[in-house]
Amino acid sequence: MDATDTTAASTRERILESAEEVFGRRGYDAASIADIAHASGVSTGLIYYHFKDKESLLRALIERASDLFGPPTRDTLEGAGSAADRLRAFIDTRVRIALAHQNLVRILMRPLTDPEGALATEVLAGVAESVEAIAHVIETGIEAGEFEPVNPYAAAESLFALLHTRVVAGALDAPYSGRIASDADELAGFIARLFLNGLCRC
Repeated sequence: MDATDTTAASTRERILESAEEVFGRRGYDAASIADIAHASGVSTGLIYYHFKDKESLLRALIERASDLFGPPTRDTLEGAGSAADRLRAFIDTRVRIALAHQNLVRILMRPLTDPEGALATEVLAGVAESVEAIAHVIETGIEAGEFEPVNPYAAAESLFALLHTRVVAGALDAPYSGRIASDADELAGFIARLFLNGLCRC
């Protein structure tokens, strides 16, 4: 990659990082290309050089999220150990990524309440894939006698919601927010105990 390519890639990345922050803070519909240009310190023309339109920016962010969340999700849920061990590893990994990319998580959560919005189909398909993978691990735990015979898909949906509630609610800056753990280890441990204590046969 020559110097020109390196500069172009760096500019594209800066635009994407700004779009992630602006979309996450203001919402996709309320944000404009001009807002992103201001946040990234580039012209609107340069944004249109790298991205066709606002939806192209959103699509690039969804692809980034897939790269961030996809491999770790598969590695932990398909890894070695008991079903509970795999769920703990998954929870820990997912919480760490979500806390490090809170604006990106907020962008991904919006289609859950606006299924007609931009690229909602792609985002919802990714959520369904994650829920399916979690449910499979829970089914394995039920078959092994490790978990109570619950509906694995209802349990998987519940865990998915638990994992992202703190990030989404954190955007509200609620008065009680300071009383909730923001440390990844503490938050992941709390979610794992809360979820697994209700699921485990003990």
